[in-house]
Parts: sequence; structure tokens; C-alpha cells
Amino acid sequence: MREVGPRRSALRIVGRLLTAVGTSALVILVIITITGGFTLRAGPLYLSAHNWRGPLLIALTAFAAVALLGRAALADAASESWHFVDSHALAFAIVLASVAAGVGMAYGTYSASSSDASGYISEAQLLASARLTTDEPLARSVAWPNATWAFTPLGYRPGPEAGELVPTYPAGLPLVIAPVRLLAGEQAGYLVVPFLGAVAVLATFFLATSPIFLFQLVQPMSDVAVTAWWTIALLFAISPLPNSALASGAVAGLAVLTRPNLLPLAAVIAVAAMNYPRGGDDRRLRVDRLIAFAAGITPAIGAQLLMQWRLYGSPFASGYGAASDLFAVSNIAPNAVGCMQRMLRGEAPALVLAALALLVIAIAHRHRRDTPPLKRPVVFATLASAIVVASYLPYGVFAE
Repeated sequence: MREVGPRRSALRIVGRLLTAVGTSALVILVIITITGGFTLRAGPLYLSAHNWRGPLLIALTAFAAVALLGRAALADAASESWHFVDSHALAFAIVLASVAAGVGMAYGTYSASSSDASGYISEAQLLASARLTTDEPLARSVAWPNATWAFTPLGYRPGPEAGELVPTYPAGLPLVIAPVRLLAGEQAGYLVVPFLGAVAVLATFFLATSPIFLFQLVQPMSDVAVTAWWTIALLFAISPLPNSALASGAVAGLAVLTRPNLLPLAAVIAVAAMNYPRGGDDRRLRVDRLIAFAAGITPAIGAQLLMQWRLYGSPFASGYGAASDLFAVSNIAPNAVGCMQRMLRGEAPALVLAALALLVIAIAHRHRRDTPPLKRPVVFATLASAIVVASYLPYGVFAE
């Protein structure tokens, strides 16, 4: 009987070591699958991994060995692994966010190298000089029709007055770049998107492995920025912090200024702000949080409507043209097929990991009493995804 304690302790140690080896091999496997492999050099030390078979074999062998040690050892190793990841989740997230920011800064374009990037950067320059529009005198000196269009650069369109040029793109991202540009110079404006990318990764963890995310991270464009704003708005919405609903509305307002077409997503954030924090079943508290959220988002919506009215002649017009020029029911089928193909081709490893994560959550929820209920998160995630999909499937079809 005296040997049972030491033997069980030894089995636990061996099980933990094997689990650590298997987990490390799985991490290397994921990295190789996503990046194609890596080579590390540190003086005389040299580590190269480009083939997925070795890490997979090591992981399977290690986890099989843990299973052979007995059910108790396997359960103990799984529990220890879960506890380690749970207790160090913030550290992992900070490392991933820092890596994402590093990628954005190291591989950034640092130039307005396309119509979108040029539009955002030049609009930020306009805002930094306290202007919403720019002027082209040559457009008033020629006699042909629609002369202003002939002198309009990419990212702009004619304004209400002859010779007046107005930005095509929403002002959300330029409004963030402008003060950074004023305080730290022109080049600092190109660091805004990498910084917001790090914030988005910190809020979601998962995005640092996305090729699409990393592609947009190195360009001064609004895709990463709006992702960061919506994720932060959701975090505030489900936070029990004081005035978190107000903060959620304010950040959601920044998201609306960045991508006005996603305004319907604010409804999901508002419902989350009403229902998530403790005491969310109190009707008075829910109403108060809804009012606070509305107070936070209303200034941004008002500012967006005023800018659209000033620049495009109507509060409901946009720089991209009429809604009928941008959206059509006939676009839904080709966009659905194209997006699915690109997701499978570009994000297959991440999709597999996401499916495994859902499986782990489901198993943990079934066997652990301390896990929170899943119904609300699943409902809100489904609603948010449905709104985003519905916003973009009817949008114009782009072959690239």
C-alpha cells in the first residue's frame, strides 16, 4: 500500500511530461500546416521543421502513451493541461497579439499603394488639416461636361460644388490615423492598422493564424480596424465593469464610422449588453444598459449622417454610389460559392482547429459543472455571423 502513493505520483509526472511533448508537437504541426515550415538559428543551435509527418507521429505516440498509463493518468494530464492553458491564457494572447503587431510593422507597405490605401491615408491628411473636402481649380477652367470627374483621383468623387472633391471611403479609420499623424508624423499613421490588429488578436486570439487577416494587417485599410472595433465593443457589452454598456456603444460607433454598412451588427451588440452581465435578468438594469449603449453609439451615427449629407448630398448616400449599384440578389450565389472556396483554400487549418475547439468546449461543458451556459453565446455568435454574411453576400462579385 505504501508504494501506491509514490507510483501514482510518478505516473502523474510521466503523464504530464508526455502531454507536454504531445502538445508541443501539435503546436509545431499547426505552425507547419499554416506557414509551410520554419527554420530557427541561435548561434550553433539549428532547428528546422518543414514536414508535418514527424510532429504528427510524435503527438500521436505521446498521447497514446499517456492513455496506456491508465484512465486516471489521462484524466489528470488533461486536467493539468486545461488548467495551464486557462491560467496562462492572457499571456498567450499578449504574445500572439505582439506577434501580429510585429508582422504588421515589419512587413507593412508604409505607402498608399492602392486606391483604398491612398483614399484612407489622404482622407486622414484632410482631417488632420481640419477639412472634409479638397479643391481642384482645373475642373472649373474647362468646358466639357462632368469636368470634375476627369480630375478626380482614386478614392475620391465629385462633391456638390464644381471642382470640389470628396472622399469615397468612410471616415472611421482616417479619424484614428489623423491624430496619430499629427502627433508622431506621417509614417506613424501606417502603424495604426498593425496596432488595431494586435488589439483584435488580443480580443479573439484566433485571428493571428488567418492568412486573410495577416494580408490586410500590413496595409492601411479598414478591414482590420473594423474587426478590432466590433470585437472590443462586444467585450465591453459582456463586461460587468461600470459604464461598460456606454463604452460598448462608443466603440460600436467607431465601427459604424469605419464600415457604415455593418450598422445592423450593432443590434446584436446592444442585445448582448442588455443580457450578459450579472443581474441581466433585472428588467430595469437591462433598460438602463440599453439606454447607455444607445447614448454611446448615437454621436457616431449622427456624425456619419451629417458627413454623408455634407459630402454626398443626402444623409443616406455614400461615396460608393447608390445601393442598387452595389448590391443585387444575383450576386448571392456566386459570392457564396467563391467565399466558401476561398475559406477552404486559405483557412482550412484554422477551420479544423475551430471545429476541434468547439468539440473540446462541448465535452468540457458536459463534464464540468463550473462552465458557463452555452445557449446565449451560441445565439449571439449565430446572429452576428448571419448579419455579416447577409451584408456581404449580395455585394458585388470580385474575381480576385
